[in-house]
Formats: sequence, C-alpha cells, structure tokens
Amino acid sequence: MALNFIARVFGKALSRNHSDSPDTVKAIIVAKFAGLGSIVQSTPFLEALHQRFPAAKIIFFTSNKNADLVGRLEHVDGIVGIDERNFLTVFFSTLVGLSRITRLRADLYFDLEIYSAFASCMAILALARNRYGFYRGSSVHKIGIYTHLVFFNTRVEIREIYLQLGLSAGCARPIEGKLGSIAIWDSDYREYERLDIPGAPLVVLNPNASDLMIERRWPLENFQELALELKKSANLVTVGSASERNYVSALESVGVLNLAGKLSLGALLVLLKKCDLLVTNDTGPMHFAWALGTPTVSLFGPVDPKHYGMRAGNIRILYKPIYCSPCVHEVDEPPCGGNNVCMQRISVTEALDASLRLLRGEMSSTPEAARTESFFLSQDRRALGRIERASIEVF
Repeated sequence: MALNFIARVFGKALSRNHSDSPDTVKAIIVAKFAGLGSIVQSTPFLEALHQRFPAAKIIFFTSNKNADLVGRLEHVDGIVGIDERNFLTVFFSTLVGLSRITRLRADLYFDLEIYSAFASCMAILALARNRYGFYRGSSVHKIGIYTHLVFFNTRVEIREIYLQLGLSAGCARPIEGKLGSIAIWDSDYREYERLDIPGAPLVVLNPNASDLMIERRWPLENFQELALELKKSANLVTVGSASERNYVSALESVGVLNLAGKLSLGALLVLLKKCDLLVTNDTGPMHFAWALGTPTVSLFGPVDPKHYGMRAGNIRILYKPIYCSPCVHEVDEPPCGGNNVCMQRISVTEALDASLRLLRGEMSSTPEAARTESFFLSQDRRALGRIERASIEVF
C-alpha cells in the first residue's frame, strides 16, 4: 500500500511521458522469477516485443537458477539475476540487480508474475516510466504500482495471457500456438554423446514435479506399470534433478535407465530433441519438449490444461476433471491434502494407448482453437482487460 501511494504521488508530480511509441523505447525489462515452463510459454511474447520495438534492448529479470534457460531464448539481450540460495544472497543480489536495472533507465517494464508481492515491489523500484502487470480479483492495490494492468484470466492459455500484456503496449500477435525456439549448443551435443544413452526407439519418462506442488505427480507405481509395457517396444530412460534421483530410482527395477542428476540443461534438451516420446507430469521438461516439437504424453490434474496446456498433433493431454480440479492458482493449499485423486484417475491403459499411438506416428486431429481479433481487442482496437492509472494520458 505504501509503495502504491508513493507511486501515485510521484507519478502525478513528475508528469512523466508514458508514450510506448517504438521511437521512444530503448530498454525493456521482462520480469519472471519462478517457473521454467512459464518462461518457455513467454517466448511468443518476447517475439512480439522484438517485432514492436526492434531497436530496444530486452533484459530478462529472473532467478539465477533460470539463467541458463533464459540465455537460450531468442530476443533476450541480457539477464539480471537474483541469487535465491538464502536470505542474504537474495537481499544483496536484489540490491545489485535493481542498481543494474535503474541504470538502464528502462522505458517499459513487464511483470509476468501474478501471485508474487516480491515481483510487484521490484516493478515499482525499477523506476521504469511504463510498468505493465496483471490483476485478478481487484486492481485497487496495483494500479498505483503499475501504470497499466491487464486482467489475468485463468481460463485462457498462459502464452495468450502474456501476449495480451504485449497487446496493451501496441504489440502485434505472432503466429498463434507457436513457442519460440530454445538454443542447443555444440557443447550440449558433445556432452550428450559422452553419456551411454540407448538409441531409438527411445522413450523418456518424467515422473517428477516441483516440490512446490508434488500433487502434480502421477503415482510412481503407474509409471512402473507403464514402463513394463513400453520396454517391450522401446528403450527407456528417466530424468530429474539430483534431489529427485532417489524418487525415480524405483523405475530402475523395471529396466529404466536413471539419468536423474546426470544431465545439464543442455544435455536434457538434446535428449528431449532426440527421443521418440516423452511421458511427463505437468512440469518444466514438458514445456521444453513442446518447444522442441517432441511427441509428448502430458499428464494433468491440479492444473487446468486449458491454462497451461498446449494443443498440437503430436501432443496427447490426459486429464480427468473432478470437482476440486483445477485447484492450483485458485487456493493456497490443495483441498485433497496430497491425495491427488485427479492424477490417480488417469489409468495406465490410457497412458499406454496414447504413448503407443505417438510411437506409431499417429497424429491427433484435434484442431487448435481459432481466436478471432474480437477475442483480444475491443471495437476501438484497445486490448481487452486493460486498465490504466487515472493519471496516465492514453496514447
């Protein structure tokens, strides 16, 4: 509230130029601190920014743990990182990061977070003359911190929500449904070749999910049953972080090669690009695979696939909507208390059928939902869901 009030007072007193005309924009900050998958989903938005502001530098403000991925994305000219190892590293790296950002004198600041108070504080402290962000239930506490707000509609695909933020700054929409590329370097291929990974047909199993939402995990015993069937026709490997290695080690007993903790991000990307199929919970590697064009069986439960999913001929989404699903992004704690019935209701038979169809090269005929211009723009061609601070002159 204090930052909100201060921003309103200084904004009115300084009478800053809030034009977003391309010839006035030299530096853009895009902030996204959590969610590797969400960062991948932001790539169409980054493309739209680059097309609208070709002369501007696009700087990504994020956690250091995301830096390797962000550095592989198109249209990112620099990274400012926050070190999240502990309180002291967060505190000091935040001060350094803000110092770097304020020296850039950013013209536009896009906050891609919605649930983070930290992100809102960073938005106002960055001192950009135009600050774009999201609101859900109420805009009252944000309309001072941000100069422009866009309604965050959880019933719309996340990449389209980010694009709507771009529309509010005059961006055009790139090809719908297409994620940007993730760079894979020669050193990544060399690392991959040094690993003893079996050849095709190769299926990657990802039974993991972030510790922040382990309810997204399909039961491990289901992955075991699935592996027993799939190994009749394919080589199998499983992936994960070093901390997840013990969890996925249960798949070793059914003949799955455990690569958890053994792959850098680059080597993982090579594996996902080379494999014939990924079977995965809703987590970061799923979005990597989508960007790389890998055939994927995606298992959804607590998260609505209409919000974080994607439709394509080589993607099969398995989802059993029940009364309390989706709960993520709606409540602080899952109502099930960990007993994720939504995931348990996805049967091994369904997952096996979807996997075998993709291994045979059978594409889905489900078309991508068409979006007309009126879905995004009002009759006066303004971005729907956008509001501006009262002191902002409309350009």
